[in-house]
Amino acid sequence: MFENKNSCLSAATVLGQTYLSWLLAGILAGMLRPSLFGTIGAGLSLTLGLPRLTCIIIAVVFSWIAHVKQDYHCALYAGIAYIAVIIFNPFKIFMVLIQMILCFVAHSQMKKASMAEFIEQVKG
Repeated sequence: MFENKNSCLSAATVLGQTYLSWLLAGILAGMLRPSLFGTIGAGLSLTLGLPRLTCIIIAVVFSWIAHVKQDYHCALYAGIAYIAVIIFNPFKIFMVLIQMILCFVAHSQMKKASMAEFIEQVKG
């Protein structure tokens, strides 16, 4: 009934969700400023950061899917989406580097376990 979840993928999912929440809170806080220039600055920042934000949302969604379904393909897609985040904004590499590494490690661990299970089924 209880499946063993991958701890690397769990950590990547939690860190990615935390970073996404922090990013969205910062954007919303900038949009709700009473000054005109603050609102214009937040709108400009949102426009320039929209590709990065989109890739982060995609990475977090795939990370959650991989965590819930224990699917190593989705962990790989999440890692690739984190690479796209780094490409869109290389100055914030340390914000997503850990998640990217954790997703790739989780992918390799889950694939290794899946292959071992497949070999066991073929033999037995």
